Amino acid sequence: MIKEIEITDLYEAAYYFMHGAKLLGARSKGVAFGKNRVLGYNKTWIIKMADVSDKSYITWKSQEATENLIKFRAARTHVKRFVREHI
Repeated sequence: MIKEIEITDLYEAAYYFMHGAKLLGARSKGVAFGKNRVLGYNKTWIIKMADVSDKSYITWKSQEATENLIKFRAARTHVKRFVREHI
């Protein structure tokens, strides 16, 4: 069990949220000036999570994660709302 982790990928955060992780907080961080033209945005979100299970962490990092798309979209929407409330 990973106690605390900071994630910049919203899809990764939604996957961990679906598997029982807790959302602790969120903040935004500016992107480097040279990268904002390439990426298309100038701010990125950093999501702080707790109680991420080792199994879900390994599954995500090995790129073998599969989920029901409708449930995944609902979890992603929940994470997005949480981030917008805490920024």
